Amino acid sequence: MTIWRGLLLGLTLVVTTLVRGQVEYGDSLLAVVGDKVITAHEIMEMAQPEEMQLRRTYSGEKLLDQLVAVRKKALNAMIERELIYLEFQKLQAKVPTAYLQDRLNQVITNAAGGNIAKFEEQLHAQGMTITEFRDRLHKDIAVELLTRDRISRGNIVTDHDVEKHFEAQKSSMTTPARHHLAIIQILKNGRHAGRVEEVCREIKTQLAAGTAFAELAGKYSEGPGADQGGDQGWFTDMNQKLAEVVKAMAAGQATSEPVEIGSSYYFIHVLAVDAGGTPALTDELREQIRRQLEKQEEDRRYAEFIRELYMKYPVRRMEGL
Repeated sequence: MTIWRGLLLGLTLVVTTLVRGQVEYGDSLLAVVGDKVITAHEIMEMAQPEEMQLRRTYSGEKLLDQLVAVRKKALNAMIERELIYLEFQKLQAKVPTAYLQDRLNQVITNAAGGNIAKFEEQLHAQGMTITEFRDRLHKDIAVELLTRDRISRGNIVTDHDVEKHFEAQKSSMTTPARHHLAIIQILKNGRHAGRVEEVCREIKTQLAAGTAFAELAGKYSEGPGADQGGDQGWFTDMNQKLAEVVKAMAAGQATSEPVEIGSSYYFIHVLAVDAGGTPALTDELREQIRRQLEKQEEDRRYAEFIRELYMKYPVRRMEGL
């Protein structure tokens, strides 16, 4: 999610609250931005859906810590929103009337199925009129438009930028070779003790006859994953002797002879091979890098924009949050 879209989170949460019902809060003063007073009620209203999720996940002191963090984040977002709106007003910018009406219609559709009378009832339950809601929507759109203009306009990542980033970072993208193995493990002193060589011959004969490796693992193996066909997942680091055997095999191959390692004999089936190495700069990876670089630049521009606004407009923050 880009920053300028995230700034509309507050309005979205308000609409969600309209549908779910109001929760009463204390209304202490938390901050003043220009002439705008930000109260605890506004912050807790904004944070309510996230707080509901936290209450299902945490309890006790951990819950309290999480709630404070969420409310601080909401307060920061509200202060930034008001700062951006002050700048919008100073620039004497305008929100197109048709655009505002289209967005209002969209909200009414999402919250009340397009039924304006039902939507006004929901607003009334919150102590808000349609005019007050329209004004709030107007402010959110103003914030969105100005923020988008300041952080997204002209943010172009070229193919050269992508390739330069790839060259600088590709060493960190390099992955080791790995092998997906299924294993039949026969312990020398396990449940087949006294007939280990006979059991190994049985397995060898049945593999040669085409019996599925997974079937034999379920029947004979004393190792992990026996009930899963001997599947032991992906290996990057292996015993040296095992590695020598496996690296000479292709995907789909199984050893024709048991491999003796320590206190066990092993039959190995290579299910898949990932050669690792540095990934190619595919179209998909290009687009992933492009989005990453665009996001980094948006974050930088947004932080710089907010720093400028803090220096330009008065902000008074109370203790607590």
